[in-house]
Amino acid sequence: MSPHQVRIARDRGVAMVEYLGLLALLASIFIAFSSCASQQVKKRAPALDRSMLQKDTQAAIEGARKALQDDDCNNAISGPAGDARDVLDYVAMQDYSTFDAPKGQLADSRGRGARGKITFYGAFHRTQPNRFYYPGAVFKDGRTDLTPEEFQIMAVLHEVGHSTGVHPKEPPGEPGAPFNEAILRRCLGVIQ
Repeated sequence: MSPHQVRIARDRGVAMVEYLGLLALLASIFIAFSSCASQQVKKRAPALDRSMLQKDTQAAIEGARKALQDDDCNNAISGPAGDARDVLDYVAMQDYSTFDAPKGQLADSRGRGARGKITFYGAFHRTQPNRFYYPGAVFKDGRTDLTPEEFQIMAVLHEVGHSTGVHPKEPPGEPGAPFNEAILRRCLGVIQ
């Protein structure tokens, strides 16, 4: 081989290595993008039937209304911005904007008193009772957790507590466990 042919072969070899390197880089970018896209799809919750959501939410509101008939419960949830029974009556007359919120948030309250609004997100209907929300609870009857219905009632009363001003908003990731445990003790009567 002449020196010219050697140089051409070497240049072709270098070009081939660079080409293969570029293909490998593109393949890794494609794989990374595909895995991110599939993770986003996995995070997306299944669609929920709006009529079921309204029925589910209304049942939790009715359970909260029943709990608030007890004066001790009403006093625990009422605050400077209003009586818990009045706030709950106002909330019960609103439409429910139910969709998924970031970070699995169950519900959110905005505004105070009769001007407040509680939004129940998709997680409110999907989340099973979870000790994260009430880690120190010791149940009276020896069971280890709430029923799904009790969990939703607790969540409604918790949000009403924000609207009445008795319980301030928690920082992200903080469930307001002491307030939840007070609700379970004073309103639902299920913990010691």
